[in-house]
Amino acid sequence: MNIWLGITGVVAATAGGREGLTHVPGARFGVVMMMAVVISCGQQPTTEDLTNLDMAVAHIKDKGAESFTVAHKQQTGITPYDHGRRLLSLGKADEAKKWYSQLGIATEDPQYLYGLATVRWRTGQNGKALNDCRYLLEERNAGDKLRARTLYLMGCILIDERDFEKAESVLDEAFETYGSIPNMFGGQYLALSMQAWAAIASGNHDDVEPLLDRAMEFNEKLRTVGLEPYGSGRYHETLAELAFVKGDYQRALAKAKESQDAYFQSGRLLESDMMGSKVALYLLLTGKPKAADALAAQMWEKFNDKPDKARAAAYNEITLAKLDQCSGNDADKERRLAAARSWAVSATGGKALIELLNFIMDREKVPCPEWED
Repeated sequence: MNIWLGITGVVAATAGGREGLTHVPGARFGVVMMMAVVISCGQQPTTEDLTNLDMAVAHIKDKGAESFTVAHKQQTGITPYDHGRRLLSLGKADEAKKWYSQLGIATEDPQYLYGLATVRWRTGQNGKALNDCRYLLEERNAGDKLRARTLYLMGCILIDERDFEKAESVLDEAFETYGSIPNMFGGQYLALSMQAWAAIASGNHDDVEPLLDRAMEFNEKLRTVGLEPYGSGRYHETLAELAFVKGDYQRALAKAKESQDAYFQSGRLLESDMMGSKVALYLLLTGKPKAADALAAQMWEKFNDKPDKARAAAYNEITLAKLDQCSGNDADKERRLAAARSWAVSATGGKALIELLNFIMDREKVPCPEWED
């Protein structure tokens, strides 16, 4: 069975290790204290809001990019780049695109083009995202770390585009580039993990577990540099995916549940919810329609009208459409399928989602199961 569910769509944002939305302890308190001192001297506090794009660009033009970065972090506790990531995590993809695009033009800093490429990928604009990556790699003077992250992102996009041979080559280059940078074990872990996904997608199933085992070795090396390893969510998710494409739905269900719990325990709630949608689908495929329906309905409450959760929403609609098909509810089935297609075109891995939809709805390939509950 040559069908693959695809990646969760959030992995590229963590490439390279610990570069998340880290708040500076006491930053907001410090800003308040400085304002208090200024007021006590008879001056007015600044009204400059550096999360406002127009004010941000004006500050850059007036005082320079370095001043803007320092002032933004003092005011918000995070870097301007991470502010774009925050916008994306809040489902404000259009704002994130404008933020990265305008700051990239104003500062000529290549990290903002990388951010723009990430947003475009996350919103299903793979062609534009690939062009951004190629430009970064060929035309911009990106450092080794940004080059490694760009190669990793490019590999993820190529998997979504079903160009598995090229994806494996690019991800191998990402792994080697991370390896040339001291202590970048997190990046090496991510590159190997994504190579395992590519191996599933290309049908090289015997390569998957060795790649995962090697990835986990680099994951553990993070402890040697004082960092906590990534949780086991991705490891179990990949094994669930492998079991699914092999037709072992019981193992896929068990591993998906382990992944969902591991993501939740490590605070990665978006990924945990994504796995909840996969669990619902696997419950259906293992003959548990009532449990599948209940979980899918619960997930729907979380995902409805939330564009940042488009992939999870697409999975959910596919599960519900299959339930409608098996119960003879054709009107609702067609409505669910239309919704699934709509979510898919705005998500990472849109082509894989459409392949999944067609596979699940094929009565010969996936007959309605003997229901146990």
